[in-house]
Amino acid sequence: MMQLELFERETIGADEMGRIFQEIRQAYWFLRNTRPGQYGDAKRRRLYRKIAFHKRRLLLAGAERVEILNMLSCYRLKCRCGTPHCKYFS
Repeated sequence: MMQLELFERETIGADEMGRIFQEIRQAYWFLRNTRPGQYGDAKRRRLYRKIAFHKRRLLLAGAERVEILNMLSCYRLKCRCGTPHCKYFS
């Protein structure tokens, strides 16, 4: 069965993808190092929305879902790469 394409997929270059990965990695670093509380929740929600936006953008650009999920798990410090030197932390 062929999938119907209703709109053109965005193309993301290697440098743009690296920048997106860096932004997601920085957002997860900030989320890991802040405590949830009365005054920090708005910033945390904003970061989660930013991560979701970039994830959706990567999916629409044609990146593989497994690759995105592996990258997100590495940034959450639950790496599944199986090697001591993870390819997402370069």
